[in-house]
Amino acid sequence: MFVMVTSKMDKKQRSVEAMMMPLLTLLNWFPSVFGCGPVLPGQEKNLAITIYNFTLPVSMAFGGSQTVLSQAPNMSISEQTAKAFTQNLVSGSVIYVLKEEGRRLGVPDGLMSTIIEEIYVKINYEPLRCAAVKVNPVLNAQLPPSDGDNKRESCFIVEDTVTNICPLNNATIPQTCQLVGGTAAIPVPSKHLRIDGILTVGNAFLATWTTQQWQTVLSRISRLLAAHDGTNFLSAAITVS
Repeated sequence: MFVMVTSKMDKKQRSVEAMMMPLLTLLNWFPSVFGCGPVLPGQEKNLAITIYNFTLPVSMAFGGSQTVLSQAPNMSISEQTAKAFTQNLVSGSVIYVLKEEGRRLGVPDGLMSTIIEEIYVKINYEPLRCAAVKVNPVLNAQLPPSDGDNKRESCFIVEDTVTNICPLNNATIPQTCQLVGGTAAIPVPSKHLRIDGILTVGNAFLATWTTQQWQTVLSRISRLLAAHDGTNFLSAAITVS
């Protein structure tokens, strides 16, 4: 009888040990692989990121007057506001995809939050200023420039997307234009359709990721941007170098 009890206890102990092994392995694995400590100062990894091939959400442009903002209420009120919107849009997407990757790898949310605190994103973006706007215009509607507002673009807006601007005469003087006929509107300049940034990685483990690993993870950003801003980012692409 005593032998049988011992046998049952041995089986129970072995069963408990078997159940604990994955947990013990996981706990030993996290510090070595996901090390949540920061790298030494000066050893951070910097990656250049570029987001392009998108159309311009009205919130990434800014209005020069209350008249413009009353016609396009979702437009940013200043250059600083448009830059802050873009910064938050991109950095928020980076954080989300990193958390998503952490869950895919089985990293606890608390540990992943600590790791993410050691990741920094700094965006460089030149917002478009719209001195005058025409929202959801008919094709031959004329858009005159804002009075006395030289060297500033007049913008056509369809739904919540800035689609075209009026060209400047001699590259300096605003002029009246329209989408079809007369002086033709031109596409939004490419410099407003490109977001550059620096991703600084201060986490010891993530600093060992290759550029290709970062490219794979961050390529998911376009999906999040599209979910946030609808069709503007459906065809967006991102490069990491």
